[in-house]
Amino acid sequence: MKKYLAIIILTSLCFDIYSQHELSFSLGTVVSGYDLESYVNQDLEYNPYYSELESSVSPKVGLNINLGYAYYFKYNLRAFLVSSIQQQGYSDSDSHNYDNPGSSLYDYEWNSSGKVNMNCLRSALGVSYLTDFNMTFSAGFSKTFLMSMKASGEYSTYYPNNPSLSLDGLWATTDSLQISSSPLFLGVGYEIGNISFDVNINSIQLDPPFGININSVSFLVGIRKLLIK
Repeated sequence: MKKYLAIIILTSLCFDIYSQHELSFSLGTVVSGYDLESYVNQDLEYNPYYSELESSVSPKVGLNINLGYAYYFKYNLRAFLVSSIQQQGYSDSDSHNYDNPGSSLYDYEWNSSGKVNMNCLRSALGVSYLTDFNMTFSAGFSKTFLMSMKASGEYSTYYPNNPSLSLDGLWATTDSLQISSSPLFLGVGYEIGNISFDVNINSIQLDPPFGININSVSFLVGIRKLLIK
């Protein structure tokens, strides 16, 4: 037992002597949105009486602020921990017809549009490999927490053969939903001295009533400070 304990202590000391610690700060944008077409196709497959007229999604471009710490095991291999604040969301619209199989009196046209804005706190733990050409490749695990959310939109249902049933309205909510973040994220970057350029890919899952998978791509410019022990 003492032998193994001595090996662990010596290994730790070696890492401590030759390790290099690094702090980083980066700023940039995050582009987020979701694949509306896949959800529309699911609805059409589930209900054959739907016919899609038009659907679209506009991604949100938000702010992304990152603060990180890295530990170098070797000159080209480092583990890192990053905390970031991200603004994510999207705008979407959807229109479809419903042909009622029982009576054409209940055929209708549905139109809706909405906008979702979210402020998220994200923590990531991963590993980066630095090539001889100053390129970096990163992968790891992340967890995203929803700090605040604002969503609003409008809708209308028009019954051409029975107009008295038609209705329209507005909706809005500031209730924060539970979100599930994809455990895996990927990144690629380029470093020149203390300056870094990074692109990261990640996704989160919004719980019902939204129930969609939001994908995001971050574009970051940062500065790194190496602390040598």
